[in-house]
Amino acid sequence: FPVTIWGPPICQICDLDFTADSSKQGGLVSFALTPEEREHNKIFNEPGFVGHPDGLHWICGKHYQRAQELAHLTTAEAFSILKKEFLEQSNKDTIL
Repeated sequence: FPVTIWGPPICQICDLDFTADSSKQGGLVSFALTPEEREHNKIFNEPGFVGHPDGLHWICGKHYQRAQELAHLTTAEAFSILKKEFLEQSNKDTIL
């Protein structure tokens, strides 16, 4: 559906703001919707409505490919996995 997306490109996994740094650029990933999210997103079919639909999230380049692999999951399911993996990687990087 045609939607105007509000909100800056800030990674929903690591909070990286990749607005001005194209080397870290990612994109929007659309995750599977729950029935409640599907119902909520019907509002975007109304003329002139703008906003950020459920299930659609900004993801930085570092996490984009993995997020795409998990796009068949709901946001909650995918983010649980992604944040766990990000935390584990961050801990490894800190130790090194």
